[in-house]
Amino acid sequence: MEKLREQLEQLEKERKVCKVIFNLCIIIGLICFISIFVLFFKLEGDTRILAGIPLVLCGLFLVVGGNVISRFSKKLDKTGVIKKAIKKTLKNELPEAKRVDEDLNEEELNDTKLFNKFNVCKQTNNFIGEYNGVKYQFADLDLVERYNENGRTHTRTVFSGLVYILDYEKDKKGDMLLYGQKPYFVSLNDYKKVQTESGAFNAMFEIYADDPHQAFYFLTPIIIENLVELAKNYDGKINIAYKDGKVIVAITTDSKGSYTGEVIMNGKRYSQGLLSQSLLKRFDGYTFRYSCVHKLVDLLKLSSEKYSNKN
Repeated sequence: MEKLREQLEQLEKERKVCKVIFNLCIIIGLICFISIFVLFFKLEGDTRILAGIPLVLCGLFLVVGGNVISRFSKKLDKTGVIKKAIKKTLKNELPEAKRVDEDLNEEELNDTKLFNKFNVCKQTNNFIGEYNGVKYQFADLDLVERYNENGRTHTRTVFSGLVYILDYEKDKKGDMLLYGQKPYFVSLNDYKKVQTESGAFNAMFEIYADDPHQAFYFLTPIIIENLVELAKNYDGKINIAYKDGKVIVAITTDSKGSYTGEVIMNGKRYSQGLLSQSLLKRFDGYTFRYSCVHKLVDLLKLSSEKYSNKN
């Protein structure tokens, strides 16, 4: 991801340079225009006519030159340019991922117990791939409950964010739920609450498992440590389900529709001064999705032999 970071920094530098050049041209052009304009009224006869030529040319320079520089500056900040830079870099970073029309299974999503009841599921940006033996799918989801009350149709947003399904094809060792944000209306009658020895982990997640003893098959000390760091990156807006040989990760967007951890790459957070907010808003979604897939597999140790059917 370092190449991507360098390209984005270069784009921002070019945008700032264009902005400075544009401002300088405007200032110089205005000074020339005002000087010639004042001189024009002081001259008489043919001399005044001759002075009118540079006055017109200066005015045209301000209009045409300023417009060209402004357009070029804006072009550097357009989504298409940002996407091109990102895709070019990420082609090497995540070559196995491909966009598909296949949606995440709605019945499977309901069975995860990560969300309250929903009856409308909108999916975009669906990708599939495989990393270190772990097959994955991910997509942007908007889950909505639509219901009628007093003759009127109402809607309630159940979830809006990113969902990853990581299939590491292991033998079933029980189901477990980790709630950073617990849904209000999910039945957990078949689950028991679990506590670990980590106070930080217990404060970050509510843990439920159908077999508390098997829960610690997943929750090794290193996994607990990694999950605490992961949850901190996303302000606790993350729910995780271990179910039927899969890990389902749901990361909720904030009220502004962005992900808290989206500008973290290789453990580094972009500073506000380095990249403009408008630029961040345009590329952060892409960097977040691509960088997060491998991170989840690595942090959760899903590719380790411990979870393999081959043993």
